Amino acid sequence: MLLLEALKLAAEALYEASDTAFLELLAAFEGEEHLFETTLSLRSFLMSQPAPWDWLDNSLNLYSLEGTELLAQPIYQSLLKEYCSQANQSIDLLKAGRKLLPIEYTAQLSHLDNEIMLLNYLVLEPKDLSQYLSRLHGIKFNTLTWDKNSPKIDRVCDLRDKAKDIINKQRKKLDGALKTEAEKLAMQKPHLEALFSFVRQVDDIYAALKKERCVIDFSDMEHLALRALADVGVAATLKNKFDYIFVDEYQDSSRIQESIINAIRKDSNIFLVGDVKQSIYRFRQADPGLFIEKLEEFGAQAKNSRVIHLNMNFRSSKPVIDAINAVFSRIMSKEAAELAYDENAALKCAEFNKEAGALAGVEFHLLEFSEFEAVSAKMEARLAAKRIHELMKTGVLCNRLSGISHPLRYSDFAILLRSAKPVALDWAQTLADMGIPAYVQLTGGYFDSMEVKVFLSLLRLLDNRRQDIPLLSALLSPVFGFSEADLIELKTCYTASSFFERLMLCENDAAHPLALSAKKVLNRLEYFQRELQLLPLSEFLAKLLDETGFYNCIGALTNGRERQANLDALLERARDYSENFGESDLWSFLQYMEEAESKVEIGPAQAGAADVVRVLSMHAAKGLEFPIVICAGLGKEFNRSDSKEKLILERTLGAGIKLRIGSVKYETLMKEAIKLSVLNQRAAEEMRVLYVGMSRAQKRLLLIGSTKKLEALIEKAQQSKLSPYECQNAKSFLDWLLPVSFEYEELKVKVHPAGEFLDTPAPGKTLAEPIDNEQALLEALKAHLSWQYPHEAAALTPSKRSVSELLQTKRIESAVPLFVETSMQTPKKRGIAAHAVLANLNFSAYNRQNADCFVKSEVERLVNEGIITKAQAESAPVQEIAGFLRSGLAQRLLKSQRVERELEFSVYMPANTLMQTESTEPVLLQGVIDCCFLENGKWVLLDYKTDAVYKPLEDAAQEHAKQLELYSKALSELTKLPVAKRYVVLLSKDTAVAV
Repeated sequence: MLLLEALKLAAEALYEASDTAFLELLAAFEGEEHLFETTLSLRSFLMSQPAPWDWLDNSLNLYSLEGTELLAQPIYQSLLKEYCSQANQSIDLLKAGRKLLPIEYTAQLSHLDNEIMLLNYLVLEPKDLSQYLSRLHGIKFNTLTWDKNSPKIDRVCDLRDKAKDIINKQRKKLDGALKTEAEKLAMQKPHLEALFSFVRQVDDIYAALKKERCVIDFSDMEHLALRALADVGVAATLKNKFDYIFVDEYQDSSRIQESIINAIRKDSNIFLVGDVKQSIYRFRQADPGLFIEKLEEFGAQAKNSRVIHLNMNFRSSKPVIDAINAVFSRIMSKEAAELAYDENAALKCAEFNKEAGALAGVEFHLLEFSEFEAVSAKMEARLAAKRIHELMKTGVLCNRLSGISHPLRYSDFAILLRSAKPVALDWAQTLADMGIPAYVQLTGGYFDSMEVKVFLSLLRLLDNRRQDIPLLSALLSPVFGFSEADLIELKTCYTASSFFERLMLCENDAAHPLALSAKKVLNRLEYFQRELQLLPLSEFLAKLLDETGFYNCIGALTNGRERQANLDALLERARDYSENFGESDLWSFLQYMEEAESKVEIGPAQAGAADVVRVLSMHAAKGLEFPIVICAGLGKEFNRSDSKEKLILERTLGAGIKLRIGSVKYETLMKEAIKLSVLNQRAAEEMRVLYVGMSRAQKRLLLIGSTKKLEALIEKAQQSKLSPYECQNAKSFLDWLLPVSFEYEELKVKVHPAGEFLDTPAPGKTLAEPIDNEQALLEALKAHLSWQYPHEAAALTPSKRSVSELLQTKRIESAVPLFVETSMQTPKKRGIAAHAVLANLNFSAYNRQNADCFVKSEVERLVNEGIITKAQAESAPVQEIAGFLRSGLAQRLLKSQRVERELEFSVYMPANTLMQTESTEPVLLQGVIDCCFLENGKWVLLDYKTDAVYKPLEDAAQEHAKQLELYSKALSELTKLPVAKRYVVLLSKDTAVAV
């Protein structure tokens, strides 16, 4: 939130100054949204660098270079290397075509040999892109002729066309672009300077805001530590302090973390542990290159260094390990994945896992599907459900430690998806339809959980009742219990501009069956809006969860504890928000949550030990293991959207930008180089994600993928050689897995044609027979719908209620609208402050002479002792409290030998004594009594009211009579002493009224 505030403040300052560079930058980014997103992304990247501002300067300097000096830079050498890799793929394609030619095709063989020779010269150590382009111009793909003695072979032509296409695209890309590169960079430099200046300003303002609030963020911890370690003395002290440094999960380290470690390490006192094949957090600025560098450095037999390969696998069965090795030995190479899957990287099966029993194995399923991702997910889910049912019929799992066997349970299965968020709920629903309980664990899916969505809708409704979507969500929730049919009824019966107005019309339509329900909804909304004015935000949210019964209702659902934990987290965020930002109004909190939803990933509570199939992402599964793993959605195309951004960043190469200047969008080779590098890094990361997913399996691994072009995909896989170029340009996991399946018998794919897994009933169930007799159908429906549970009254009786919920009391009797304040302090703040002071007054120090001075001194004491805040002290109605102390009722209180203040109670009482019901089931009544004191062996009960009163005093007091009656019952039940008198103390009127 502070960073977003800093972003807005920086922009506002530049707007006010009419800063030309900023306004042009804004136009180039085509609006604030893209510019702000890019700025935040840039800053996040910078904070992972040891010297962020130096990195900016070095990147910007590249935009001033020209000619051979420019082309000699690492970024252009990187592009040259990539182009050579592409040309090598062309050579491989031509060689593959040549192998298909019979020996008698002498002319065609000679033709291809000449083209291969030209391409070999093309990639023969060109010094720069200029020389490479010069060689490109020397390559001509003349027409390949055929005759009756050597008829055309289509497959050879296809391979040659692909080779030509690669080279022609390179020529087209470099022609012209190379000559104008320096000119384009010079045109873009002012915009890049403006962007870099803007991100510096944002960071400066952000730093000031944090300093003002005495807070730091995580990146501050790193940079402050690194700044301290720049002092030679500090670094030396810490070096001498540590005998050894151990770093776990080293593959997930960033460059700045590496700099901190290097500042305090000695030459031979560091121990690094990790598996670079499981480095899957590059999007969080983790750099697997660090691990690879150390692997090469330590493996070169350097002095005082040693590499220990921990490749013995104690988790997985031999079939699973063999499949993993088969796949990654083919696709994970130094060229394609930054590291080679060699004998040191390959997994070795522990001896006790080599005989894993009938359950051990690997399956590979391929489905054909329609255009829609959701349809493919449901089809894959039905296939998975079928296999789960089949395995559970006969499968037995043996615990290797205890030796105890048990039949397979649902909790022995996990379904891993590359990205769970789009389709995980479809998976869970389909599994449920097939009779399989499932739990969806969405990393970063906190805001997608049903309970959080519904509760936030309720809060939005309380903030503004005239919002249809939150209102409909709340009405359908357990809080109000409307059905979809009820909403349709309201929609069709009443004509109004909003659903809230329809509720109001229904409330006034006494003849309508939903009139009473509508009235209850409106009354409860009014009640909670008034409570909101009185209580601190976090207390109000807790009260709302409790008094609506929503918290308990959610707890009764599947995975109720996890769902309640999500709501607890929401309360905690409300507390943190109030403490950190000093805001306690609902609107600001909702704005904060909306920002969090769009910018921050908040994970849900973890699943417990329930017997359910878990559906989660491969990222979320890292570090976990499951007896049977189903890796699904393997045909889904990789997300490469980050390579299409206006600004692309790479640590070693710099910043590439594509902006609109006037009416033209300029693309540079610099951006192309960075884009290709980022795409290659992304492909390597996807390989590691697949490795993590497959290696979670203990006994059995199922691979499931689907495609809408089944025949084309299979043909492509059969022809693939899995060259580094092909691996880097794979569109999905299937592009890697299918070619391996044709080489590795144990991974042989089972193909399922379209339609095999369309809608099917759960195993053991059949579709209902149609009822021909319409009257019989109606009678059956009536009988079913009219049945009543014999103990309905008891079932509908809540197990717990607070006094305020029973009464829906109006604790602020103001006749003016809630948004109008009668003084500088809101009624809510006055009420909180008054109750806090009255609950903590030291009555024994009161001298009965100067009440005003006494209350003022007590308020000061309470502030000094930290019982109330300064803000509460300013809100406290000192004169009104002093007026009460001068009253005769207060004199009676002061004489009493037993006084109770803020007395919390929880007592069980028969339901029919508290509400309109026939049930005598016990209900736990809860509440807080402001004050009570003993007089002649009986209680006198007081309830303080601080708000303004605009009606006769008796009428105002009588509104609380029922509340005090319930307090009396509870107090008598709790203490076994009678209540003699009950008073409503109207502080604003200096009056106590007996009720």
